[in-house]
Amino acid sequence: MSALNSITWTTTTATTTNFTGDKNYIAYGNGIYVSVGNGNDKIITSTDAVTWTANTTVTEQLTKVVFGNGVFVALKDFNEGLNGIMTSSDGLSWTSYLNSNSYSSCFDIAFGYGYFVITRVAGGSGSILRSTDGQTWTSASTIPAGKMWAAVVYGNGKFIASTFMSGVQNETMATSTDAGDTWTFTGQSSPSYVLFLHIIYGNGLYIAPATTENATTDVIWTSLDGLTWSVGNTGTSIEPAYASYANGYYILSPAYGTVSMVVSTDGTNWSTISLVYTGFNGTNATVGNFIFVHSKQNLLGNFVGAGYMAKGINSYLDTTFGPNGTGIVTTSVTTPYINSIIEQPDKKLLVLGQSSWVGYITRYDNSGNLDTTFGQNGSILDTFVNNNSFTDGFIQSNSKIVVVGKGR
Repeated sequence: MSALNSITWTTTTATTTNFTGDKNYIAYGNGIYVSVGNGNDKIITSTDAVTWTANTTVTEQLTKVVFGNGVFVALKDFNEGLNGIMTSSDGLSWTSYLNSNSYSSCFDIAFGYGYFVITRVAGGSGSILRSTDGQTWTSASTIPAGKMWAAVVYGNGKFIASTFMSGVQNETMATSTDAGDTWTFTGQSSPSYVLFLHIIYGNGLYIAPATTENATTDVIWTSLDGLTWSVGNTGTSIEPAYASYANGYYILSPAYGTVSMVVSTDGTNWSTISLVYTGFNGTNATVGNFIFVHSKQNLLGNFVGAGYMAKGINSYLDTTFGPNGTGIVTTSVTTPYINSIIEQPDKKLLVLGQSSWVGYITRYDNSGNLDTTFGQNGSILDTFVNNNSFTDGFIQSNSKIVVVGKGR
């Protein structure tokens, strides 16, 4: 899904070809979008944010990616026991660095002032690393001792980094004005064990969605200078975890929840974008396009998978698309799980996945209505192989459908 202004939304074919596995983050540079994640396709790329191609050579799980100095730098998933990073100049060919245990537990990365900065949460004492090319890295010369480090961002001439659940008052945010080499705490008063998964900067404002020890919902921190922070909320029912900014709009989304996103132009007054699916695992905006990627979470309590179908106009669902704007609400398949969506030349949509580990194909017209002329009541089930799932496919020139899948 993409939008030119965060308010008017259109569906894309980003889930169509070679788009399997969870996608965690996205960056843009050198004329190409790069999205990283885990599952079967660790990296997918696109030149228009609409048609995507999977990278079949990268096998490491990846959590974050940024672009700077002509280079993409991606973090490996330390939760999967992976150490270090990968870099690429074109988004297609990737090389690993920092592979030793000395560089484990890389949490976040930012680029600014000509430097990449990485935060680490290794053990009880993390570190902050910096590099100009993504290949040669050095430790920050001065950082508060004994802290694990989490989210990091660059904006308005300084880096801001947060500690990882430090449990100590006034030791939550640290700043650096010399390209990430020297760090000092801001002295901001904070609850014990506050955690920031994401910090953003845009239009003169830092925003950090916060999670606290007592699981307080809907908490955001805002600051004009990165030194003095105000604690507020969006006034909605979500617990914001991820944030993005572009084209004058701030967007917050939860890790889980029934409300997908909230949007604001000033960081104070927020309105809800009432999309129907849940479980976004990250948001990022590049070159004015908001590209949303998410983990496999429940969609209306029935659908799980990398695919989704929804349209939004002016912060609300486009109710002309399928029942109530959701596209897939009723189907001839019981409790389906979605793996991919294919658009036919006539704009009809093929949905591929599994239901109780029986592979299925269901077809909808371009308005999101079930096409009951397809198969039996709109679906074709794979009755030849037990315990399987359709994961991807394509339309041949003779209009025949070719699908691939996996068993268990």
